Amino acid sequence: MERALEQSTARLAAVPLNLRPNWNPRTCPAHLLPWLAWALGVEEWDADWPEAFKREVIATSRAIRRQKGTPGAIKRALAALGHPNAQVIERSHSIRYDGKARFDGSRTYGGKTQWATFSVILTRPVTIKQAALIRQRIHSVKRSCCHLTGLDFSTAPNQYNGALKYDGTYTYGIV
Repeated sequence: MERALEQSTARLAAVPLNLRPNWNPRTCPAHLLPWLAWALGVEEWDADWPEAFKREVIATSRAIRRQKGTPGAIKRALAALGHPNAQVIERSHSIRYDGKARFDGSRTYGGKTQWATFSVILTRPVTIKQAALIRQRIHSVKRSCCHLTGLDFSTAPNQYNGALKYDGTYTYGIV
């Protein structure tokens, strides 16, 4: 019995096994992507995402984790979700009266107690479901003491040509 076991395990050493491509999100087989995401600590995952999007989320996860808690991490997370031109406004409720702020309703007067707030301005419309995913992703990379006050895409170019239907899928700009 011991000799048979030795002979069968000796053959295993001859099997070529290269695991290095499996640890790269660009070369990993598609059916192993969820396991790679889990191993690399990706916090949000949806099996319905397209394969290219899954690979991008995995590829950016290390940089996002490294910068977690910074505005740069929020920007990287938004870029990974398809919003590379999103603008993060820190201290969104604190305004200095130095002529730099426009009083267009995007900011309100706040005091020293409002330092840990921020808002995000997107450059294209998002559905309510996409907005929930964006909020979840921002929540996972922001500092615990900071609060997201608004997710705004009201400045995004939206032509009233029937492409966007206000049937509960889209809102008018602030989610």
